[in-house]
Amino acid sequence: LAAERLRGRSISMVIRGGIEPHALEVLHNAHTRGLKIVDLRLPEKTSEAIAAFNQAPRADIYNVLSFMTDDIISLFYAAADAVLANSGHEPFGLVGLEVMAAGGMAFVGSTGEDYAIPWLNGVVLDSDDPAEICVALQHLREQPQARAQMRREAKATAENYTWKKIVEDALLQKLKYTAVRQDVRVASWPLLGSIAYEHGTTPAGKTPGTAC
Repeated sequence: LAAERLRGRSISMVIRGGIEPHALEVLHNAHTRGLKIVDLRLPEKTSEAIAAFNQAPRADIYNVLSFMTDDIISLFYAAADAVLANSGHEPFGLVGLEVMAAGGMAFVGSTGEDYAIPWLNGVVLDSDDPAEICVALQHLREQPQARAQMRREAKATAENYTWKKIVEDALLQKLKYTAVRQDVRVASWPLLGSIAYEHGTTPAGKTPGTAC
């Protein structure tokens, strides 16, 4: 952010302040680089939160200290030029998917976010060098059509990761495959709904739910 400001670009960042020591370190580094930070406490009602944000003084970093509802977070995700969800540890970070679902531009790390395809539905960062973020932002500014297409692709990607689709298209298919591989028979048990699984032929009087 400081590098972008030195290049004369008007850019601001909204962060949800944390209580961990690293958060204080980030804010301290921002202060030492001359960035103006404004602490905000937003109302929970969406319209009031937007009004409060618009009335806040100009700043480089808006540090939100209050609870943010899902509606407010989704609005920020959709409106931002980019959302940094680049965890260095999470193998399948859900924040990136939440950004995509809101139609936002997710910047994720290369720690295993399999849903992210570089420059198709998001930006996948290969390093911890902030300069990489600056280069990616500039590229997106210069490619408005590609930027819009990436947001559309991101939203389509998120639709494939709803709980309903994961259960029906992934989990149930995995269970069916496992049943075939282990020669599992299918028997009707009213207490379990449509089907239950039992190894081999179901013996009479077998208690539902004790399949092995």
